[in-house]
Amino acid sequence: MVTAGPGVPTTFEIAGTATPVTLWKSDGTPCPLPAAFDVLPGSQLALFGHTDISPGVPGFAVEVISISFSSVPVASDPDLNGNLLIDSWECVFFGGGAVDPFADADADGYSNLQEMFSGSDPYNPSNLPGAPPVNFAQPVLDLNIQPGQTSLNFSWPAAFIGLFQFGVRASENVGGAFAEVAVGDPVNLGGDNFSLNFSLPAVQNQFYYVTVALKP
Repeated sequence: MVTAGPGVPTTFEIAGTATPVTLWKSDGTPCPLPAAFDVLPGSQLALFGHTDISPGVPGFAVEVISISFSSVPVASDPDLNGNLLIDSWECVFFGGGAVDPFADADADGYSNLQEMFSGSDPYNPSNLPGAPPVNFAQPVLDLNIQPGQTSLNFSWPAAFIGLFQFGVRASENVGGAFAEVAVGDPVNLGGDNFSLNFSLPAVQNQFYYVTVALKP
């Protein structure tokens, strides 16, 4: 398990213990992680190697043959670029930027977004989340107008709905300014189907869109 980083020298310990682990190459020199292999504290790595070495330093010494991610914790810092992926997680695996949360970087059937929530490696198709894949995709809206109330119906994975904050914005002109509409939490219509309900505005001709963000 990783106990320090990113931005500082990475240290390790055996998961569930306080036993420090040191990594070594076959020539007897320390085996640092690659510079791009910057991981969050609490990440768990799967390590395969030899333990019959004595480098003469404290800790459990391993001569590394292979190493890979086992799980990565969900960080608590913000999503400043608004693409639903936590910035530090996005930086570790994708180097930052505006990554598509609904894409599947390793083609294992799981979206980048589900891999983030599950703590799996989005670039390792053998490191799979423990739950079945869900359908994360941009919501397709179905407008339903009832007397005194408007509903925007959409689909979203029910197991993850509580991790997101949904909102509605409206404008009389599609090219004009959109304003926030007072709306409650999504109402489950059954399965992965939800509804956002709000009162009809004074002006009947309106354009709407739904906003989605990670809950703080």
